[in-house]
Amino acid sequence: MSDRQSDTPTPAPTAFAVVIPAAGTGTRMGGRKKPYLELLGRPILYHTIERLQRAPGCGQVVPVVHADEHGGSELAQGLRERFGIERLALGGPTRQASVLAGLGLVEEAGIVLIHDAVRPLVDPGVVQRVADAAARFGGACAAVPATDTVKQVGQGDRIERTPPRERLWFARTPQGFRRELALRAHYAAREEGFCGTDDAQLVERIGGEVRVVQDTYDNLKITTAEDLAIAEAILRWRREG
Repeated sequence: MSDRQSDTPTPAPTAFAVVIPAAGTGTRMGGRKKPYLELLGRPILYHTIERLQRAPGCGQVVPVVHADEHGGSELAQGLRERFGIERLALGGPTRQASVLAGLGLVEEAGIVLIHDAVRPLVDPGVVQRVADAAARFGGACAAVPATDTVKQVGQGDRIERTPPRERLWFARTPQGFRRELALRAHYAAREEGFCGTDDAQLVERIGGEVRVVQDTYDNLKITTAEDLAIAEAILRWRREG
């Protein structure tokens, strides 16, 4: 029996492309664009791409950048020389528009992941599991179970209800989808003037199935100076460990 199990071929990892929206203006960082801030001497975006490319199925990376970084910029040159990335998508006025622009540059992959540029601590294993789940179910979202009690609050800061914590998860990225499903969801949102808080919501609203893939708790999103300091501490701890 053990011999038969050892002869069973391991399924090949799902091949995928990943879109990285990185076209924000950095209003919460005093106008400094967050993906290009240095984290241990290198842009946050570089760390993020390196982690994504460690997932075995990663075939194409499509950064979506601000007009200042598009074309022949220093950033574009660095991405080409360091990661072999030849094509950058031009960002739109919103994150949602930027993601759609990135989807338009995906070449052949049937599965596409969308990942925040400022989540440089993502686990490559989680990245691959999101791609595998997206191939199987249509959509998948990295998330962690809620550890705090969440309150729904109404007018006058009055608590209206306390949702059961055991059913609540905090959505993160990467989020992965079959490419045609992601495009259909984004086109529908654009045509109907709907702006969602994440890509999974766009897929949910057209009836697509999205499954949760448990993430690690250290996959933080760098939005403040404090987050940057925490990310540096985690990276130093990983290297020393």
